Amino acid sequence: MKIAYILEAQKNPLYNGSFKSGKSYLTFGQHSFILDLFLSLKYVYHIDIHFYSDEPIDFPLTDYLNNIGIECLHFKPNLIIKADIIILDIVTNTLLKSKFNLIGYKIGIIHNYLSKYPITFYNLSDSIICMTPLAINRQREYYYSEKFKLCYQGVFCERFSWTPHHYTGRIKNVLFYSRMDKYKGDAYESLMLKFLSLGISVSILGAGEKFDEYKAKYNGKFNFIDHKSCIEIPTVLKDYDLIVSNGRGVMEGLSSNKPVIAVGIRYCGLITRNNIIKYRDCNYTGGYMPDKVLDIDNDLFNILQCYKSDPLYFRKMALDYANVNDFSISIIKLLQ
Repeated sequence: MKIAYILEAQKNPLYNGSFKSGKSYLTFGQHSFILDLFLSLKYVYHIDIHFYSDEPIDFPLTDYLNNIGIECLHFKPNLIIKADIIILDIVTNTLLKSKFNLIGYKIGIIHNYLSKYPITFYNLSDSIICMTPLAINRQREYYYSEKFKLCYQGVFCERFSWTPHHYTGRIKNVLFYSRMDKYKGDAYESLMLKFLSLGISVSILGAGEKFDEYKAKYNGKFNFIDHKSCIEIPTVLKDYDLIVSNGRGVMEGLSSNKPVIAVGIRYCGLITRNNIIKYRDCNYTGGYMPDKVLDIDNDLFNILQCYKSDPLYFRKMALDYANVNDFSISIIKLLQ
């Protein structure tokens, strides 16, 4: 089987051209999604992948993909692409207005559930993948169709190192790991200060306007870490006892067998088997859910209970609920 993936990378459209770093852009959720999906398709399902971008130099994973044998090609006008499945990761009309011929089953990918995509994107796709029920509901307000399919995203768990954890009851350090924009940043501040008051070392890894604000406000109190590529994240996560994140950061932390407190638009609390399905439906952000009272003492107690029940509690939860291999097989089944 052959899969072609077409990405619009020029001027980083998903992030409105922000987060430039040298000749390309910083990596965020969209990029780790592509990386983990490609690793799953290539190494688990042995699928031939051809990656096309409007400007490969703008895509931060080009060199890495080339090094593992996934060729990164330039998407040009008048191009003919033939594959069993063609995945469209396109946000604006820039590429869609190009003259091209796509021969194969076309699957559109929705990353940002709030984004209204060009009508050409909706019409061109044979199926359109949304990663939460919330995304399907919102996208149907823009374009009502039975094309929308729910496929929960995941991470390539084999990319993350892990060890069985025999928890001693003491959290020594915590990593806040997120792109902190004006919508997601506010929920973090009270949590950071709470950990500080408990004598727990706090590190903050991220980018965005709230990250810059906190760096100026709390420099000296917290350890601020400049952006790390999604390729580097597994190495970073292994040094921390607890992760605070949202979206893919939650899945990555769980894959590393780390307890994760989900915080996005609002505080969700420790992710356990009792609540992971509920919070997966909002991408672990707390979006469109009622406010929850901050209860770190209870979260820390529940970490102990989870590790007592199984030293691999969090890793196994990732394999069951946040495994990109499940997403890969869902794509393959759409063709069938």
